[in-house]
Amino acid sequence: MSAARRRALVTGGTRNIGRAIARQLAGQGFEVLLHARKPEQAEEALSEIRSLGGAATCLVADLADATQVRALADEAGQVDVLVNNASIRPHRPFLEVDLKEWREVFTVGVEAPFLLCQALLPGMQARSWGRVVNFLGVRAQLGAAGRSSSASAKHALVGLTRSLAREFGESGITVNAVSPGTIVTDRDQADDTRLRARHGVSAVGRAGTAAEVAHAVGFLVSDEAAFVTGQILGVNGGELMA
Repeated sequence: MSAARRRALVTGGTRNIGRAIARQLAGQGFEVLLHARKPEQAEEALSEIRSLGGAATCLVADLADATQVRALADEAGQVDVLVNNASIRPHRPFLEVDLKEWREVFTVGVEAPFLLCQALLPGMQARSWGRVVNFLGVRAQLGAAGRSSSASAKHALVGLTRSLAREFGESGITVNAVSPGTIVTDRDQADDTRLRARHGVSAVGRAGTAAEVAHAVGFLVSDEAAFVTGQILGVNGGELMA
């Protein structure tokens, strides 16, 4: 089955890493279903993919709402590749984190991937082929002051990744996680304070790009990666070596 006949759903696919992943997969021949919280957020990403000859459609849903997540899966229909990229990462001292915020982080970062996987994995099983890629982050792996909620949610996602990899491996489905290091985003163009503060943390002496993360995802969802599952692929320039 060629990638041209396969469909990929990328959550949070309108900016930065998500947008780069959508562009990468479209370039590999996938029909891209690009998730956004608001339709206007996807206009530039859709235009970019289509200008390059790719096929892309925007699907709208608030991942904090379970009903909308289920509707997203229904609207997506056949999905061969699921990239759970969307998350929220509030920066707040632990003693100031309230239960509402804690639950919202887990709802978007863990519950939404759980619901999407439950809805879409049966179709992958029926076709004996599928790819799931979940997103972590170096700071979540290491632990970071002020990031207790998002780091905890990402660790829960590790458990989901490895459990699904074991449960669905014999169905031709791989489930992996990608963990980016310090990556240049659109916010850094206006203010590079974050990049300057982290200068020297990677072994290669620079921050990474969204395209470099997307290339890693492109490999994991390919036929060539059929024997790679249950792994955490660090795309971090040596910021974390594990």
